[in-house]
Amino acid sequence: MNSGSIRTRLSVSVALIFGLSAGIAGAVMMNQLERTMLSNSEESANALLDDFASGLETGNPNSPESTQDKARFVYADANGIELTPDEFGFLLVEATPLFLDDEEITRVEPAPDIPPEAVTELIRNVDPLSTPSELITFQELVLDMGDRTTEISHDELRVTAPVSIGDQDLSLGVAQPLTETRNSLAAAKRLLLLGIPLLTALVAAMAWGVVGRVLRPVSEMASRVEQISNESLNQRLPEPPDANELGHLARTMNAMLKRLEGARDSQRRFISDASHELRSPITATKATIEVARAHPELTDWERTAEVISEENDRLAGLVDDLLLLANLEENSSDLQTSRIDLDEVCLSEVNRPHPVPVRVQVYRAARVEANLRHLTRALRNIIENGTRYAASEVIVRVDAVDGFGVIEISDDGPGIDPDLADRVFDRFARLDESRNRSEGGGAGLGLAIARQIVEAAGGTITVTNRNGAVFTIRIPLAD
Repeated sequence: MNSGSIRTRLSVSVALIFGLSAGIAGAVMMNQLERTMLSNSEESANALLDDFASGLETGNPNSPESTQDKARFVYADANGIELTPDEFGFLLVEATPLFLDDEEITRVEPAPDIPPEAVTELIRNVDPLSTPSELITFQELVLDMGDRTTEISHDELRVTAPVSIGDQDLSLGVAQPLTETRNSLAAAKRLLLLGIPLLTALVAAMAWGVVGRVLRPVSEMASRVEQISNESLNQRLPEPPDANELGHLARTMNAMLKRLEGARDSQRRFISDASHELRSPITATKATIEVARAHPELTDWERTAEVISEENDRLAGLVDDLLLLANLEENSSDLQTSRIDLDEVCLSEVNRPHPVPVRVQVYRAARVEANLRHLTRALRNIIENGTRYAASEVIVRVDAVDGFGVIEISDDGPGIDPDLADRVFDRFARLDESRNRSEGGGAGLGLAIARQIVEAAGGTITVTNRNGAVFTIRIPLAD
């Protein structure tokens, strides 16, 4: 996947997440806004209904004048048939005691004491949104209002309640127009429908720019990596100055390039040294055979056979060591292990014949988890190295210290230069260049093999000087 596709996918993902979140938030906000506005309209209608009911009970049923865009009152009889204000007023007059100039009007048919125009004026002005007649007034009105019902349509919100006035069962309601509310909600919806896509596009553009800026160092690193080959592993990637993930990536890749460069150089040295070591016995064998062929009458064929056999043995041992090193490097984690008593392994190796005496000192028994054959090989290589340089003896000490099994192999030889202690475990390392193989010198693989075996068992091996060289092996104790 190239940086462009990552950039596109991240930008699209950010835009989708933002658009979806904004859409959900907008829908929730619109729903909450609609509920709030409808609740306000319902509260307003209930307040008007309460004012009208209070006015009826006090004989002063007045309220603000009605306009086309404001609330209106709705009247109905007991059967739910909607009434005009005059019809409602007539029913109200029939159910309510009337007083004229503080004197109660006796209802008779006809009522000669009440001017017909006065009753007409009362009926005409019973609508609470207009001023009632001052001539005839209500007093001692008994009003019983039941539970209210709220109905919402597209155009208006209506709150109604059953009302018992005297012996009349009526229905009184307030209709609150929703035109302004619906218009406001529609305008808000249009704003959201237009604004969310525009904001989403803006966020996508910003994400595109930010992701491109963030990925620019990655593109530069990728271009530099493409230029690096096996012959130019000394090059390094540019490291961003910020201590962020990209800086960590650049430093990690530079560390990897450094390891690759070291591995390449080590491989080249290994190939060069291995070629030299393998060439030596082959050259010696070839020279011996050519001399024997050139002067057969002067050749000691028995000695020639011994020389060729020795060189072949040396060549076979070198090949075996190289194969063992390669196998340890490739399969160190797959080695079959078992629990091993270090004192028994050391005693077994000490009992083999050596050119100088080798003694064992066991302080505390130690049991570790390792491969027996390989651990024996490592111990043998170090003991043989000690006997090669020891003046009189080699001592092997076994102990258990701080959760580790410890083996110390010390000799009383010349020791090792501290400045060269790290090189002693390198492949084909020869710290004594004047050493003669015929006098016991090896190819320089024994200690390298020993270190590889110990590290495969999870341990460490070091060398110090104490009246000679001291090799210390530390392997974690078995549970």
